[in-house]
Amino acid sequence: MQSGSSLSSGVRRNMITLCRITVAVTFVLLALAFLNERGKLRRTTLTSTARPSYDLQIATLPGFPFSSVTALNNQGTAVGIAWTEEMDEIHSFIWRDGKAVELKRPSGIRHCIAVDINDRGDVVGAGMKDSGPVVGIIWGADRKTTIIALKNQMVFPQSINNAGTVSGLYQTTESDSALKGFLWTAGKLREIGAFQPLSLNDADDMAGVRFTGAGEKSRIEPVLYQKDKRLTILPRPRGFDHGLAYDINSRSDCVGGVFGQETTIQAVLWESGKARFLSSRPSLAYGVNDAGQAVGLAVRDFYYEAALWDGKQEIFLNDTVSRRAGWNLFAAIRVNQRGQIVGLATKGDLSQGFLLTPRK
Repeated sequence: MQSGSSLSSGVRRNMITLCRITVAVTFVLLALAFLNERGKLRRTTLTSTARPSYDLQIATLPGFPFSSVTALNNQGTAVGIAWTEEMDEIHSFIWRDGKAVELKRPSGIRHCIAVDINDRGDVVGAGMKDSGPVVGIIWGADRKTTIIALKNQMVFPQSINNAGTVSGLYQTTESDSALKGFLWTAGKLREIGAFQPLSLNDADDMAGVRFTGAGEKSRIEPVLYQKDKRLTILPRPRGFDHGLAYDINSRSDCVGGVFGQETTIQAVLWESGKARFLSSRPSLAYGVNDAGQAVGLAVRDFYYEAALWDGKQEIFLNDTVSRRAGWNLFAAIRVNQRGQIVGLATKGDLSQGFLLTPRK
């Protein structure tokens, strides 16, 4: 096994490629938008409805000082990733009943990134060897592990539904090739073109993005792709040329964000094909449940914080936990049907995943 200092350039390139399609790239995009627009911030007027209250748990995997929770199912089981300071090891874990347990790495796989879990407990993610392309991994609830691999292709799963269907992205190993979307069902992979799916529901409808044009005419478009192969470009308000659809619920409502050349990124909920701003601050929504509750992050006093949007309320989750022990809830990633929320918390130089459970 190589040390972090001698990690091959090929592995590093694969790691960088994979990171570009995770939430980290969005944080950079938000930062740039915020710095450009910090003089134009508008305050959001919140309703007087009582704030919810949550119990906080922090995910820790022994031996790894950094972690993030990436997904949550409706039983309250979460998955995430943990890494060393040098990022020479990236491991995945499943988190239930307050205990994080490492997911077994398939033979030959050095780095594992778990990205989603369904209600059966099937987990999907990606794995990287010291050499060779990135492959998809399914850790089955039946303890069977399945590899999704394509010859001379890198495979990046993004979501798994309760039928076990996986959506994601793949790319040839050539550095200038475009990412394309796929659906994987019962061992068969179907290409769905230039659309890049980021989330999948049980009807096989998908939320994601599509890149069009070039130069000054290039656009990032938020997209709803439905099972009958209908591709709908979700509407963007005037002045917001670009958008990203990150998550989708069972009604095929989507959440994400929109931004433009002269406008900062703002969280949006698309219901019945219509866009509604969730916040007037720099913000982005990552997850939505069937009740229409959305979660993400928003700027307050020039800092990012995890946020919940419930009806007309914008709630900063740091205000809902009485005992945070110094942790700052930075970004909320998913919310399930029980109202539990997972995301990323920071304390000094540390970052760890968190789980919020509503108090009864």
